[in-house]
Amino acid sequence: MNKLIMTASVISILIVFIVLLAVHKGHAPIRSVSRQIQNITSKDLDVRLDPQTVPIELEQLVLSFNHMIERIEDVFTRQSNFSADIAHEIRTPITNLITQTEIALSQSRSQKELEDVLYSNLEELTRMAKWSAICCFSLRPITTS
Repeated sequence: MNKLIMTASVISILIVFIVLLAVHKGHAPIRSVSRQIQNITSKDLDVRLDPQTVPIELEQLVLSFNHMIERIEDVFTRQSNFSADIAHEIRTPITNLITQTEIALSQSRSQKELEDVLYSNLEELTRMAKWSAICCFSLRPITTS
């Protein structure tokens, strides 16, 4: 009886070990995909997972992940382009304002000439304020219900 219990215990331990080994081996593709995903940063959003290297059960997950990364990459690209456009749109009027003001101050001007510069600067500032309002509206977070 003691020998039977001992044999059953050893067999049970072996079965548990074999099951754990099988589960560990079965989860290897998931761990591999997880590692690949963890290595993707904002600097390498052009990286895609290869759906051919995963079991058929994970193929749709990998394709969905790749599609999501494409959308994120697109948003990053549009945000970068938008930021560059904003920088240009702000830099140009500011440069104009500085130049006009420096020219106006470089020598004596009549009151009419100074008023013209101030009105011109006011128009430029008004355009900048409108553009700024448009930009701020564009940058508002999108909420979904």
